[in-house]
Amino acid sequence: MSSLAKNTSSIKLINEIQSALEDIMYGSVEVYVQKGKVTQITVRNIKKTDFQVSSKKDSETVQFPVQTQITKTFIRKKV
Repeated sequence: MSSLAKNTSSIKLINEIQSALEDIMYGSVEVYVQKGKVTQITVRNIKKTDFQVSSKKDSETVQFPVQTQITKTFIRKKV
């Protein structure tokens, strides 16, 4: 790959990451690298709220369905 092509790819990648950062107020941007190449950019948005569900003193309670999520975490070796 020529130096111009590498620079163009780098600029595109930086623009994608910058765009992801600009699109969130609270959250995170994760950049995944595989074999020295960026393979994925994940944006996680967090919605802040100040809603209080209930306390033990309240006569009414709000119940939410319980959802189980299994997440696989891979440990990456620094190169």
